[in-house]
Amino acid sequence: RARAALRALKKLVCFKSQVSELDAVEGLTYTQRATAKVRALLEFAEKNPGLTRLMTGEALVFEEDRVQQYMTHVISKAETSVRQTLKLAVVNREIAADTNVARCAEVYVSFVTGRWLRFSQSGFTKRPTEGWSFAEALLSLTEL
Repeated sequence: RARAALRALKKLVCFKSQVSELDAVEGLTYTQRATAKVRALLEFAEKNPGLTRLMTGEALVFEEDRVQQYMTHVISKAETSVRQTLKLAVVNREIAADTNVARCAEVYVSFVTGRWLRFSQSGFTKRPTEGWSFAEALLSLTEL
């Protein structure tokens, strides 16, 4: 069981670098990068249902505290990445200067974790990216 958890953690390390690579993609605004990160988090869950159970905490009930702490750390890092991207969006005048980017990043990540949980609790039938176009429009900060 511990080996399975370690393999899962290795996948997450690779995933963290993939999210970071979105910062290097040219031709995207910072708000587009932020929503691309959200979508990448959702797509990762779709491709890794077992990890989704880890990321939502469902499969961590009997795991060591270290595994739970690492999962919390991964989600925190994702939120930090989104927040930093949104700060750059403010600097580049893509969104209003008075936008509370910390709260926006919290909402983005809350949306992601909610979709992960929904996916896991549905027996992996309700995909996290289901209705993405609508969600992306709701998460758009261009009107703020």
